Amino acid sequence: MLPPYLMVALGALGAAALTKFIATENRRVNDILDKQRPEDGTEPAPTPLERDPATGAYRPRAQASGTADETARPKD
Repeated sequence: MLPPYLMVALGALGAAALTKFIATENRRVNDILDKQRPEDGTEPAPTPLERDPATGAYRPRAQASGTADETARPKD
């Protein structure tokens, strides 16, 4: 069995190596995502959500392409 100070030293070395690996992966993934970002830097418009009264979940709002009766709430 290893002396406690060696186990602590190996643990610290492993933690440092893991931190370096995570930082490298973080930079790599961010570079990939930056290449996919639009050139003008604008974000897409957020999708408006509305609450479904039956389930309580939020869902994308239906587009108002028809009459007002189609988008009205169902009567209980």
